[in-house]
Amino acid sequence: MAYIEKLKSGRFRVAVSCQDNTGTKKRKTRTFDKESQAKKWGAEMEAAKYNGFDFIQNDVLFIDYFDTWVNITKKATLRIGSLQKYRAYSRALKLLLPKHKMSQLNHLILQNAVNEYGKTHAQATTKGFTVTLKAALKDAMIDKVVSIDLYSRLKANSTKQRAVLRQKHLNREDFEKLNEWLFSHPPEIYADQVLMMTLISLQTGMRLGEVLGLTRSDIDLTNNIIDINKSYSTNDKVIGPTKTKSSVRVVAITKELSSTIRGYLRKNKPKEYLFAHDSNSSSQHISLHVDRILKQLHIPRVTFHGFRHSHVSYLLDQGIDIAYISKRVGHASTTMTLTRYAHLLREKSIESEQVTLDVLKTDSSKKIQNK
Repeated sequence: MAYIEKLKSGRFRVAVSCQDNTGTKKRKTRTFDKESQAKKWGAEMEAAKYNGFDFIQNDVLFIDYFDTWVNITKKATLRIGSLQKYRAYSRALKLLLPKHKMSQLNHLILQNAVNEYGKTHAQATTKGFTVTLKAALKDAMIDKVVSIDLYSRLKANSTKQRAVLRQKHLNREDFEKLNEWLFSHPPEIYADQVLMMTLISLQTGMRLGEVLGLTRSDIDLTNNIIDINKSYSTNDKVIGPTKTKSSVRVVAITKELSSTIRGYLRKNKPKEYLFAHDSNSSSQHISLHVDRILKQLHIPRVTFHGFRHSHVSYLLDQGIDIAYISKRVGHASTTMTLTRYAHLLREKSIESEQVTLDVLKTDSSKKIQNK
């Protein structure tokens, strides 16, 4: 039962007893001008307690709840590199909602926070921030830390001016141009680890972290295969697991790539990891270096990750089975590949449609068309 007492000031203080998630007894109090207000609030809190509502957690700062949520639900399953993203979100929330308790949140406050975030972040980044925010708020409602849906109506709005965009992937001509140039310049590749990394990614679809994580024992130059089983985080500068379980895979490579890697090993004699983990392996250095290479060859700019996309798009363009491509690049399912490269598949579908119509034509219709 809620306990109500009249204070010397004439106001009424109501207290409700409960236990926190550790079993420790706590009291939540509030003071009102009228006794009827105190009774109403006390009854509401007792009813909420009966229905499992956690009004102790409801009284904590949202940023504290968010950090706890990340540590309990995300930290154990994420790579260190991926965890950096959640830490960045936490830093942003400390600026956007520094003193807001769970009980003070409403749709307008949260949407305004997202809008403010979107003023300094691109749409894709703002979307990631919003999705994470919604996931935390959804769990808060399920766990009865908040009593209403605060997440469903949140929208990712970004007003930041876009920087000069890089293409997501190389087209067929530029892929073949870069591929040919890399293979025809072994001295440059042996002397420049970024060039060697670029060729490996272009030929295998490996992510940057996967390429940087390669050791001599991962590469079987006799059987022409690469065993992808770990990843290097350029943010935290440590070796860790691959992005997902499905990212652990064995990829077949050409004899030509095996020969180039053999030459690189002979020239550089790495003890364990193929590529040095120093300032030359930072994301910024690699990005700038890739830009210079592509500019020199008059090829449109792409990120290093764009070489992975280029690998997939080139194989799709060549009519390679999508199930094999999905497995080769470490996607969890073909659905992921289909979703991510839907625009390329639509283009291929249009081409296939015309080929199909040509195949189905009768001999007589072909003769009529050729007249």
